[in-house]
Amino acid sequence: METTMSSRGRVVIPAVLRRTLDIKTGTRLHVEEREGAIVFSPLNRRYFERFAGMLEGSGVLEGLVKSRAEDLEREDKAARRLGRQSRKAR
Repeated sequence: METTMSSRGRVVIPAVLRRTLDIKTGTRLHVEEREGAIVFSPLNRRYFERFAGMLEGSGVLEGLVKSRAEDLEREDKAARRLGRQSRKAR
């Protein structure tokens, strides 16, 4: 398949590919250079499903949960400290 770029840098993606890859008006595209080629990937459900389960078993989720718990604890301490200060000011 072949297409042409306009003077404004626009490229038409052939209809056959748009249908095959579920690219519709407003679909965002990831663009990257790979080994001298321009690669477009539609950022749709199919694109993100490729990453499903990729981090499973890596401990990332547990780390995020622990980090969030620490954040909440710091926020609670700061809120209690501010609460005491505002009562003293009265």
